[in-house]
Amino acid sequence: GKARASICMVVSGLSGFYVFLSNVSPILEDEFGVSVVNTALFMGSGVILEVAINGAMAFCFAKWRGAPWLEPEPILRLCLRLNVLSFVAHVACAFGPRFLRDSWLYLLLNLYLFSIAVSFGFGPATSLFIQPFPDDAGKAAAIMLIARTAFGTGLSQVSSDITDAFGLRGYYATFSLVILGSQLAWLFLPGDDDREGGKDTKSPATDAAHGDDDDDDHEAPRPLTTEELREQPLPPHIDDDSTVVASTLDDENDDATSVRTDDTRASERFTI
Repeated sequence: GKARASICMVVSGLSGFYVFLSNVSPILEDEFGVSVVNTALFMGSGVILEVAINGAMAFCFAKWRGAPWLEPEPILRLCLRLNVLSFVAHVACAFGPRFLRDSWLYLLLNLYLFSIAVSFGFGPATSLFIQPFPDDAGKAAAIMLIARTAFGTGLSQVSSDITDAFGLRGYYATFSLVILGSQLAWLFLPGDDDREGGKDTKSPATDAAHGDDDDDDHEAPRPLTTEELREQPLPPHIDDDSTVVASTLDDENDDATSVRTDDTRASERFTI
């Protein structure tokens, strides 16, 4: 389930960048009259922001490795929530007041918001996708790369046709659908109840019924005190060696008793 959620996030995220790169140049140059140099700077700023965020994430992973807030799944959930804000912003620009489409500033702000939402999740999403395939991590990474590249390339062509037909409104609407596709990841992520239920909730009776003999679940017995040892009953059996010794002693006692009896009788006869 987590692998499916990850591929939804990665494919839709990279497709959004493809849609942006395939349409931003004609939009800025034709719709807003921005020069080619400024258009190139505008396009490069989104890439710089993405690289900066990925670098910050790498620094955090190296400095606070193992921290609960750096687990892949919570980060992926945070990115999906940030993507909702990006979705609302693009829908507002597509169907909202006209002034949202009259300035290229909103195009820039939407790009930055989308870049922030997606860039935080690329690394954790890739990690979640590869986790179920520890022996085939290279193949899994290749499958993800092929999927996101193929889907993003096809979607960028479709978005270019829609933008040519409907203008800036069509661009924002297409971008909104791409962002909406990332929210499909929620269908495959476990809920809070499932995550809590995934912990060890077995009772001792359940463990006994299933024959759970894990040593970690049982404590070592406490040694007995001197008073408790004294109160312990004696063993009901005696060792074989002890039995032989006891029988030997009994035979010797019987012989001694018989000898004393014979001596007593002889002394009585002598007295008489």
